[in-house]
This record gives sequence, structure tokens and C-alpha cells, in this order.
Amino acid sequence: MNKLQDIFAVLALFLVNIRFLFGYILEENTALLTLVIYAIFLLSINYKKKPNILYIVILFFFLSIRNQALSNYIVLLLFCIVFKEAKLGKVAFVNLITQSLVLLVVWFMLISGNLHESVYINGEKIGYDFGFGHCNAFANYIYAYCCNLYVLLKGRGVLSFFLIMIISLLCFQYSMGRTYFIGELILLTFMLLSFFIGKLVQYRLRVLLAILPVVFIGIMFYISIHLQDFSELNYLMTGRFDFAVIALTAMTPLNWLFGIELPREYVLDNSYIVFVLNLGLVFSVFFLCFFMRTIYFHKRDYIQYYPFIISMLVTGIGENVLVAALPGNIIFWLLIYKMAKDVEKKYDNGKSINNYSDL
Repeated sequence: MNKLQDIFAVLALFLVNIRFLFGYILEENTALLTLVIYAIFLLSINYKKKPNILYIVILFFFLSIRNQALSNYIVLLLFCIVFKEAKLGKVAFVNLITQSLVLLVVWFMLISGNLHESVYINGEKIGYDFGFGHCNAFANYIYAYCCNLYVLLKGRGVLSFFLIMIISLLCFQYSMGRTYFIGELILLTFMLLSFFIGKLVQYRLRVLLAILPVVFIGIMFYISIHLQDFSELNYLMTGRFDFAVIALTAMTPLNWLFGIELPREYVLDNSYIVFVLNLGLVFSVFFLCFFMRTIYFHKRDYIQYYPFIISMLVTGIGENVLVAALPGNIIFWLLIYKMAKDVEKKYDNGKSINNYSDL
């Protein structure tokens, strides 16, 4: 990208983060801001080297007239196109700076009385939302912060481990956001394991990592269809599958093919079910094949990101971290897209990509 395109790209990334502030925290209409983000992203694209994925964006744009849920996926795809040549660490750094700015703005609004903090009581547990509207929303934001911090530091050394651990523990004590805390624990656990397990062994485990989304989708749909046999699990997951059952029964054959936007009253906190219902079977199968091929054939340099990938995939069981244009998952999909581009280079050049420079 040239310098002007770089400026537009960083501005778009900044606005994606700011949209979270206005849309999720201040609960303002962000339709105009979303259009501005689209426009800036389009200005950032190098059309001399237009990628094939741009045609999917155009297709999604027309399909979004019927299915507005695709607008989130358009942002994610545009983000991947614009930043495909950028260093992951630099993108994570911009995310962290912007997230820190948002947290600072929210803090000033809280102490000035322009925003109010809510308290959530569940038995003996007390959680605070830091003005985010729900304690889970704040936990989500901090989880994204930890993910970007991991990508920036590439999960290297004891420093990154203890930084993420301290932030995670403080956030859990404050918000009691259980699902995201589990995601952070998974990130920390696999970080720790990566210190002791050789890279060759980790690389051979990529087969399991590649099929993980398919396994999770199968499990989620099986539980939703046979929910009467999993009432205790549904209770532990605070009734997340109840809305899944309602949504599944309302699907038409056309919706199954090309997806549908779920009603706002359907609080369906499950990335895999939302993913399939939003995209339909046609695009879901396409993206799952894309993911599996990418993970199986990726170059070994990306092994260092396994803890992050696993954490995101597992957290997606209980939250929509994979399907919303938020600071945590945009860096996740950019990572997958960059891995896929390197796989293409491998086949285009007809040789191994393991000699390529690191990110």
C-alpha cells in the first residue's frame, strides 16, 4: 500500500474500534459510521492487485439487501483485503492504542457522570460493567485486548504470559465475565504448553485444529436438536440454546441456503450457530473448507499463534466472538487470511513456504 492508502486503512481500523464505543456502549445508531467505514476501506484497496475475495464482498453487498447480517462479514472481509500486506503486530498495536483510548474515554464519562456503571448480582457474585451496558460486554472488550496483546508480543516469553494473566484476573474479579475468562484461561494454558512442546509436535496437531470448527458446529446443532437431553448443560450456559431452537425451527429452505438476519430479541451467544444461520449452508461450507485448507497447509511460522486460534474457537461456543466486527475477531480473521495467502504462494511457486520471512 502507498502512504495515502496506509492512512485510510489505519483510519478505518480506528473507526471500527470507535464504532464499538458508539454502538455498544453509548447505544447510538452507527449506520452512517458503518457507511463511512465502508467508503474508507474501499479507498484503501489497491485495485491493481484486486484479490478474488473482493468478488465475495461485492456478492455479500447485494445479498445484504435481503440479509443485513452480512454487513458484519463485509467489514471483516474488507479488513482482510486492506491489511493483507500489513504486519500483524502493527495492526494489533493500533487496536491496542484505540482500545486504550476507548477505555480512557469511558472512564472520563463515568467520573463526570455522563455514563453510569451498572452492578449485576448473581447469587454471591457481583459484577460491574464499567459503563459498557453489561458486565459481559466489558469482559468481551478486555478479552479482545488480551488477544491483541498476545498477537503484538507473539506470545513470546514470560512477560506476555504474566501480563495477560494479570489483566485477565483483574477483569474477572471486576466483571465476573465467566465465558471470556475461560477463553483467557485457554489462551494462557496453551501459551504455557507451547513453552514445553516442540514445534514439530505442535505442527502435526494442525489436523485437529483444522477440523475443530466443524466438530463444534456438529456438537452445537446436535445439542440444539436434542435439547431435552441436555437441559442441565443449557442451564449452565444460561439458556443459550433456547433461542437456537427457536431460530432453527423458523428457518425456511431459502434461509438455509443463503442465510438470514436473526431478530435482535434472539440473544444467541454461539458463534457457530449464528455463523451458519447468518451465512446459510452455501457460504458456511465454503468458509469451513477455506479454514481447514488454510490450517492444514500453513507454514510453520504461524505455530506461535495456535494458542490464540484455539482460544478464539473455544470461546466461540459461548459467545459471538467469531462473527462480529470487534477488535478481537478482526485480528483473528486477518491472521487466517494471511495464512491462506501464504498457502496460495506455496502452490503458485511450487515450493515450500517455510523459508519465507516471519510476520
